Amino acid sequence: MSPKRSQPVAKASKPSKSSSKKIKMSAEDRKDAILKQALTLFARDGYHGVTTRQLAKAAGVSEALLFKYFPTKQALRDRLYRHCMRNFTLDDEKISQLEPSTTSLVRLIYFCTRVPVLHAIARQSTMSRLINQSLLGDGVFAQLILQGQSLINMEAKAVACLKAGIACGEIEKAGPALADRFWFARNAVHMTAMHHMPEKPIRRYTGTPREVVVSLTCFALRGMGLSDAALSRYASAKRLAEIEQNESETLLLPHLRSS
Repeated sequence: MSPKRSQPVAKASKPSKSSSKKIKMSAEDRKDAILKQALTLFARDGYHGVTTRQLAKAAGVSEALLFKYFPTKQALRDRLYRHCMRNFTLDDEKISQLEPSTTSLVRLIYFCTRVPVLHAIARQSTMSRLINQSLLGDGVFAQLILQGQSLINMEAKAVACLKAGIACGEIEKAGPALADRFWFARNAVHMTAMHHMPEKPIRRYTGTPREVVVSLTCFALRGMGLSDAALSRYASAKRLAEIEQNESETLLLPHLRSS
């Protein structure tokens, strides 16, 4: 009886180059991944409620690598502010070119209303959640946003437009300080957006999302002092639809125009 021959051990096949090759993320891609997770976690739990260890785990990086990109948590917060502003503000250059007038004020307030309200209704309001978390905490991140150059520019342009509207009799002179009118209007808009943040909205306003934006724009403008005649002329539903659809009149940054 012939002895059994030992069977040759099958060698493990080497994975093909295509299957073993991992896609290597660039440093900028990793930074963006960290910032995206930071925005989500800070919006949910607050800046002080998230540890760097939790953030690193969520972003799929080591804590050492996180600190390589962002030496301190404050540095991360400051970079997150810059990262967020491009999705939060309007086109600064176009706003600076607006000629002070009642019609320019209508355009400004319409787009200041459109972005937060439509994003909240579409459940894309992470940025607003982050601001609200900050307001309930130390307020530092909210200060970075609300006292940042973009909103300072908006306030200045709104004040210039209010002065022009008052001068031509289209806006009431009596009332709150002009800068306060802008902030009262803005805060009414953002409180409305906040009502849509929970999974089950606190309050469902009448009409489609776009109709809510139109109604709220008119409400804000009336509070800022526009006369009935000015509202009818510059802020009718038809006129605001034209502003929305006319590329030359938009104040949205290019990446926000499809939202």
